[in-house]
Amino acid sequence: MTLSTLTQSRLFAVPLRASPAILCVLAFVVAMMVGVGASVRIPLPWTPVPITLQTFVVFLGAALLGRHYALQMVGWYVGLGILGMPLFSGGTSGWDVLVGARGGYLIGFFVAATWIGYAQTRVTNFWNQIALFLSASVLLFACGAAWLGWSLHLNLQQTLMAGVWPFIPGDCAKILAAASILHGRKYFSKS
Repeated sequence: MTLSTLTQSRLFAVPLRASPAILCVLAFVVAMMVGVGASVRIPLPWTPVPITLQTFVVFLGAALLGRHYALQMVGWYVGLGILGMPLFSGGTSGWDVLVGARGGYLIGFFVAATWIGYAQTRVTNFWNQIALFLSASVLLFACGAAWLGWSLHLNLQQTLMAGVWPFIPGDCAKILAAASILHGRKYFSKS
């Protein structure tokens, strides 16, 4: 195996294969990218939860980093946000966001990223990737919507309207884009 082949196979491996130090740095960088994704937001008037690009970055990052570093990525993101770095949607930060109505989605990032990082090694094709991301989205919605409904004292219908239904089309588009990026990487590695 030549150096070029070795470099190319590591570059296009999912999850990425690199030294622990490099993966830690990448986890931090991806966490900052989640913060950038949070700044791209579309507020909805009937819910405190905006549409953002966070799930796209979390899902793609978790697939690339693998289980341990995906968890670290979300840990960096949530931890630095709690400590005051304006990483959450709308440039917010602090403990209040975690314990507020949107906090369940932040907890859901841990669950979804861990699931993606764990299951990513079993993904064999584009449709498996879509299925993995859809299942992670269900986990994320379950955590986020349950917390949202509980914190705002909503019934099931109100919870679904405020925390699930408006986000499904956008999440499908983000899932398709993230899976396409991962699938496209495999084509580049063959050439």
